[in-house]
Amino acid sequence: MDDSVELSAQTGTGSTAGDGDDGGASAEPEPPPLTTVIGVDGTPVSRRAVEGGVGDAGALGCTGPVICNPLPEVTMADIAAFRPTRPTQGMEPSGWMVVGLPANFYGSATADVKAGTLLGLAAQVRFTPLRYRWVYGDGASAASRSGGRTWAALGAAEFDATPTSHTYGTTGTFTIRMAVDYGAEYSFAGQPWRTIPGTLTVWAPDLTATANAAKTVLVARSCLANPSGPGC
Repeated sequence: MDDSVELSAQTGTGSTAGDGDDGGASAEPEPPPLTTVIGVDGTPVSRRAVEGGVGDAGALGCTGPVICNPLPEVTMADIAAFRPTRPTQGMEPSGWMVVGLPANFYGSATADVKAGTLLGLAAQVRFTPLRYRWVYGDGASAASRSGGRTWAALGAAEFDATPTSHTYGTTGTFTIRMAVDYGAEYSFAGQPWRTIPGTLTVWAPDLTATANAAKTVLVARSCLANPSGPGC
């Protein structure tokens, strides 16, 4: 298989040499039939150009007398064998919450390119995280375009509210789930990336944490070291 760009084509028939007596003169050879080929960029290209005549077929990567076929439509179902690296999640405090105080949640996912075979052709699929979604286990949920950050990375004090924090109103043990919705693109043989409609959802490993009511809150540092901590 060559690396030609695949295109859609409609074929028309050009005129043919006459069969009658032309007085012995040899008929000029006819050029190849004019075939309208629509490139991936929407540019019409003639078959003559594809077969080596003057034209822009070279820019589209077609070589030899091959009429390129339409690029296949790719769906999320077609890339089932391709998966991005699984996202991760974390929380602060780790494994526990104080009822009535914000717990900070954050996730991590990166853009990822995977190589493999797609519809029988060598291809790459590129995944880009678009949205992070949390299900907190107490009936509440949230979504963010950002995965959030730790209190330290935000320059925030412990138990400060953040764009991705959540406050539990009751005691108990809860399972926290986080998913990342990815957009996907594909490329055959180094051709430009093409978007696949829809999104792919990948779940991070669950977290389990316990919420307790407390009048005295244990913090990471003493009030001398962290005067802005709760209770200081």
